[in-house]
Amino acid sequence: MNSSLQISRVLLFLLVSTSLLRAQTRQWVRVIDASREINRAKAEILLEFEVEAGYHIQSHRPEDPLLIPTELIFQWPEGIANSPPVFPPAEPFPLLGTETVLQVYSGLLPVRVPLQIEAGVIAGEYAVSGILTYQACDDWKCYFPRELPFTMGIRLKADIP
Repeated sequence: MNSSLQISRVLLFLLVSTSLLRAQTRQWVRVIDASREINRAKAEILLEFEVEAGYHIQSHRPEDPLLIPTELIFQWPEGIANSPPVFPPAEPFPLLGTETVLQVYSGLLPVRVPLQIEAGVIAGEYAVSGILTYQACDDWKCYFPRELPFTMGIRLKADIP
């Protein structure tokens, strides 16, 4: 085999591999707002995500057990925890060519997250990391599930007597 044919094959392999890797790391969702000020009296945050136009993601409770639900998990500082996130109502999405209707999110996705803050947690700035797990689809196909890691700052205000 001549060297120019070998080089052509290597270049083709690299091109295909790079395209496949990029396709597997693409995100269809982004965090719009993730910095919050909280107090003990109203201990919740509102996270806002945006699903790219032309795509949707499965709801947090898809009716089909084979579909990947949208989920949020967090890594909180000691003394802070969350209750289950409160997702908005899902939108019906008729699956083309079938009578199946999926429950999905598209566009803006606001998610409320109720918090429990122990009495010993002092006021101040805290960094919180989280992961949004989702499965994006377009009108014709669904893509491999994704994890969108994010970090947000929260500021716990001092209690006013």
